[in-house]
Amino acid sequence: MPLQPNNPIASISVYEAEAIEPRALRLLRMRELIERWQAIAATGRRPSYADFKPETMWDVVGTIMLVDIEPKTPPVFRYRLHGTINTRILGQDLTGKTVADIDSPVLARAIQELFESVLAEGLPQSHVVTIANAARARRYDRIVLPLGGDGRPIETLLVVAANPDSPNGPGRAWTAGT
Repeated sequence: MPLQPNNPIASISVYEAEAIEPRALRLLRMRELIERWQAIAATGRRPSYADFKPETMWDVVGTIMLVDIEPKTPPVFRYRLHGTINTRILGQDLTGKTVADIDSPVLARAIQELFESVLAEGLPQSHVVTIANAARARRYDRIVLPLGGDGRPIETLLVVAANPDSPNGPGRAWTAGT
């Protein structure tokens, strides 16, 4: 896929992700999602998508991504859903596309490594992330929850990537210094 000249994601040259404890996440809903995952896992069952009701995630709905895992070597991660806020921020709708289709090679490589790590560990991860190009930077919180279901391998990743400090809510368009 050719790089799009007006697409902010295409020129991302910096990607930094710092692992953080879930309690350090700035958005309550993200902490609650991890706590729900942990409570289900504590019963000895792998959480599935059915355990997370969309109506309970109304405040982060535009920042949700569902990523299906195609069992190949290396695994292929395909976006079943790429939230509208994330699409607006990145300037690229990834719904139906794979991580390899991300316009920025820097971001594609980092996301592939992240998803492979979650798949290998089978545990949620939470980060504060900074992405930047020559003109702009953006910082946001992210969680990745592996989902499968009782007795099934991990089939899907539930990802929420949101900037809770945005005056317009958890997500907003790519702007200088945010």
